[in-house]
Amino acid sequence: MPVHLSLEYQDYSDPMFDFVAEPENMALIGLSLGYPMDAGRFATVARQQKKKKIHDVFPLPGVNAVSERFKEIVELYEPGVHQFFPVELFDKAGDRVPSNYYIFNCTVCVDAVLVAHSEVSWSQRLVEPYDPFPRIDHWDKEILSAQAISGHHVWCGGLFETNGIYVSDVLFDDLKRAKIKYFKEKSLETIDVAWRPEDNIQPILDWVKQNGLPTVGRASRFLKNYV
Repeated sequence: MPVHLSLEYQDYSDPMFDFVAEPENMALIGLSLGYPMDAGRFATVARQQKKKKIHDVFPLPGVNAVSERFKEIVELYEPGVHQFFPVELFDKAGDRVPSNYYIFNCTVCVDAVLVAHSEVSWSQRLVEPYDPFPRIDHWDKEILSAQAISGHHVWCGGLFETNGIYVSDVLFDDLKRAKIKYFKEKSLETIDVAWRPEDNIQPILDWVKQNGLPTVGRASRFLKNYV
């Protein structure tokens, strides 16, 4: 079964780094955006604010940090597909952390959530373009199309905003064997049903038919594939 992973924001999982300096247009991506980003959008140096243990995956302000071990596992399955931007880490004493760390950005999006089989709530944005969008919370039932995700090992959800990434069961098993933590984890079911826009995002398609494609926001990038 595939697994949804999101960052763990807890005292034990956050080694408390702040960036030394940030670019003016610093990208905020959490655990990934689902499409390529310019390296110049990211800070490159962070310093620890408290003396704490540093893990393989942890939050940095607005983004994430992943270790060389995490990078090696991802690139074993999908070499050269995703982005890993080097970030220099310094501990509280000012000494450079010897291991390599990166800001990770998954560059693949696959809409695979089967709305009729999952617990999806629909909302409307409170700022322009006021378009409807589907939301799935971490604890909600989420069933994916096995056909849609076939052949993928790391992906984001496109129009379905899930604040994390999806990984294949084999890649997740490797992460567990390597004792890479901390994530919030949710194992997901799949069924052999095709993912079709008219079955899963019809409220969005209806809105676009009346209003046109939104020009800003996440939906503006991904809706072009469906209209």
